[in-house]
Amino acid sequence: MEKAFCSAKPILVHKSNTSDASSRIARSHTGSLSTSEEVVNAAFRQCGILRVTDMHSTIHALKAHSLPPMRGNRLAIVSRSGGHAVVAADAAANYGFALQPFPEEFLRMVAGRLRAGVIRLGNPMDLGDLFDLQFFQTIVNDTLARSDIDGMLVVYNYNGVFFEEDSRSLVHAIKEASQRIRKPTALCLVTSDEEYRLNRRNHPNFPMFTEPEEAVHALAVSRDFYCRQLANFAEAKGFAVEKKKAMEIVTTARARGDRQLTTPEAFQVLSHYGIPLAPWTLVTSAEETSDRAASLGFPVVMKVIGEEFIHKSDVGGVILSLNSESEVRQAYHHLVSLIQKTKPGETENGVLVQKMVSDGYEVFVGGKQDPTFGPVVVVGLGGVYVEVFQDVAFRVAPVGEDEAWNMLGEIRGARILQGIRGQPPADQNALTQIIQRLSQLVCDLGQIEEVDINPLKVLPQGRGCLGVDCRMVLSAYS
Repeated sequence: MEKAFCSAKPILVHKSNTSDASSRIARSHTGSLSTSEEVVNAAFRQCGILRVTDMHSTIHALKAHSLPPMRGNRLAIVSRSGGHAVVAADAAANYGFALQPFPEEFLRMVAGRLRAGVIRLGNPMDLGDLFDLQFFQTIVNDTLARSDIDGMLVVYNYNGVFFEEDSRSLVHAIKEASQRIRKPTALCLVTSDEEYRLNRRNHPNFPMFTEPEEAVHALAVSRDFYCRQLANFAEAKGFAVEKKKAMEIVTTARARGDRQLTTPEAFQVLSHYGIPLAPWTLVTSAEETSDRAASLGFPVVMKVIGEEFIHKSDVGGVILSLNSESEVRQAYHHLVSLIQKTKPGETENGVLVQKMVSDGYEVFVGGKQDPTFGPVVVVGLGGVYVEVFQDVAFRVAPVGEDEAWNMLGEIRGARILQGIRGQPPADQNALTQIIQRLSQLVCDLGQIEEVDINPLKVLPQGRGCLGVDCRMVLSAYS
């Protein structure tokens, strides 16, 4: 497996040509979810490349990288305006920063220097009642020097009429402290246009901001880039698989001219790559259905198979919770009638019988061959609504263990997998293994254009995962 590339220097990219004028009927969830722009964004994130969209975002990114690096997530906010302090705190929450509490002794010292003594101090720290700018500088210095603070946002308001010289000296001191301690201090300067331009001229190599949100965004850009450099880009693990047997299945299907593997064929390919499945069998008669279902153990699920049934649930091709031999025989006749209605005269009336898996969380794991980046892996919460919610994460393969965990962390609904409202946590360790194995599959088998495992049932912790359904689309050309 190849190692992922990550630049040691900041790279900003503006990519145009983002519209997609063409459309197609997607043959898989992966195909409908993974547009070229989403894959581009994923590839950039993997390599630590920041994508900018306009001159505004470019300038803010350049400002971010003009500061010392934000080496962690712990932020302190100091403001001379209570309103700006609240805005800054909201922005910090939106960008995922942790606002570290100030030590009680330090807070008592600051409170003793305030005039009215009515402001409750915390992080963010509202210093609107402080007019001793020398002490303001001390607060900044002491806070930056703390070992539990990675960076700082300072919002400083002055009108350009009073305290001009002292304010300009404070700006210089904040710049000096940031550079000396080697921690970023994003200075949001709220003043007159003339004073702002004057400070910019006096300190051309020290970025300043006019809005708290812009300053917090710059710190987030620095943090994300630096932390990406610390990520472990070890080689993706290669599992012992039966690649040759899987390739034989694909080659045979392509020789028939098929554009899609049958469900049993797709299941066999997954099995050759060590991806566990809910027990299943293929039946061709009602009598055989009774015997096989009893062997699997009730309840079972029965599904129609065939390239004509891309979305089986949409046409009534999936029958759940069958609990007896009579029920499965009746279900078999129903599914055969569906096959005959779709393909009159069909002689091979194969139906899939599968052990029903009631436990676990439904997850979607997919892969595709991107025309630009090659193999791509997609992960999200699964089920019939996967294309509606589009809560998925993308990576260019190969995907290693750390990257698999990062993908789960990007899914907004992933908290469900941790167990909520009395539900047990899901076996996320097993899920990350499945992601890596599917990554290896799409890297090895380039003739598989798209693959969906949906749903993949992620069982409670320690019990693993079971694939319930799978779709594999083959490429049109060799």
